[in-house]
Amino acid sequence: MNTTLIPVLTASLLTISACGLFEGPDGPTGDAGAQGPQGSPCWDLNGNGEVDPDTEDLNGDGSVDVYDCQGLANDGSDGQDGEDWSPPSMVGASTCNDCHPEAYEAWLRSGHANALLATGGVQPTEPWSGLGSFGEYSASAPDGHAWADISYVIGGWARKQVFVDASGWVITGDEAGWGQVHEGWLPYEETHAPGTLAFDCARCHTTGYRPEGNQGGLAGAVGTWEAEGVQCERCHGNGSQHVDDPYMVSMPIDRSAELCGECHVRESVTELEAQDGFLRDAQQWSELFHGKKHVMDCADCHNPHQSAHYEDGTHNPDRGIQVECESCHFQQAANQGSAVMAGFAGCTGCHMPDIVVVAEPEHAWMGDHPAHLFGINVDMDEDQVDGDTANPWVSMGFACKSCHSAEGAWTAYSDAVLLEEAVGYHD
Repeated sequence: MNTTLIPVLTASLLTISACGLFEGPDGPTGDAGAQGPQGSPCWDLNGNGEVDPDTEDLNGDGSVDVYDCQGLANDGSDGQDGEDWSPPSMVGASTCNDCHPEAYEAWLRSGHANALLATGGVQPTEPWSGLGSFGEYSASAPDGHAWADISYVIGGWARKQVFVDASGWVITGDEAGWGQVHEGWLPYEETHAPGTLAFDCARCHTTGYRPEGNQGGLAGAVGTWEAEGVQCERCHGNGSQHVDDPYMVSMPIDRSAELCGECHVRESVTELEAQDGFLRDAQQWSELFHGKKHVMDCADCHNPHQSAHYEDGTHNPDRGIQVECESCHFQQAANQGSAVMAGFAGCTGCHMPDIVVVAEPEHAWMGDHPAHLFGINVDMDEDQVDGDTANPWVSMGFACKSCHSAEGAWTAYSDAVLLEEAVGYHD
């Protein structure tokens, strides 16, 4: 044995130990440090915790929010190099289709895509023509008008169409709206004289909206926009940078109900507007706001790319529903007071009855659109609507009599019988 190697090995082991290969046990954990300061939102450029539209509305959409984070000035703090950098611009839904065809095809068959149609002064063909059996446009323009007088058709995906004249004013009168369900003309804002109702709906019916100017120079059109309909970039932000570098520049995904509530609300989120005994349309966010489901987001149940009205076997087999009621309310689903009811009504039949009117009601206890109120008030003396406002729950009248009344499709029962059936139904 060569004993001269021993001092060398000993020195090597000491060196390895000093490098940490042979570590002792961990020492005791020290006290937690102080909480770090709250970071500023990306849009709060001056760090004052306040919204400053003059300096922080970088994409010019009239609001200061996460979408302005894509438009930070090139001062070197945002990770952008070079002085030619500029905020992202719109690319249009057809460009998104290049990489996201499934979402695009489903979106084409939704009310979002068809919220507004430019006619070009000729009788329009439904944008969804050839895509499936969806709604149909009216065969003629409103009474007293030719198609050359019509610049835009508002809506028309499922229940009602309203028209904008060649000067940008919404057409009003006794036969100014087209009801698609019963295929007939309906009154629309008949208290407004012709040529006096401005088209101020574009904020929610277009993409790339700005509240200044008049689109196409039309006097009655409030604001300007990049594209008709609620396209991808209305919710995801402008996409040019993402298209140029999809791996390094991601699109924002805002799942909050507040984003949906920018359009699915009327004058105030805290008030439910009513008219002629029914809730007015387009206030789903206000309906949710008043109940326990206010803590949920719309996207918890709905796929925003798909139609909640029409079913398409290939692109939307479930009408946009991602989660069934039974996923959370499994105990109530298992405890049904009536096997017959459970078989044909389902959860939404009673908890989301048609309390809303978009075009025209079916009868006194049935509108043409479901409400997002859910909770049923079993007090028979409580009315759903009080003048021009509504209560934030489903009344027994609408929960039961939409079917079980003289006008309904099923056996009519007295209030006493309906009440006895409803109380403790899921016990």
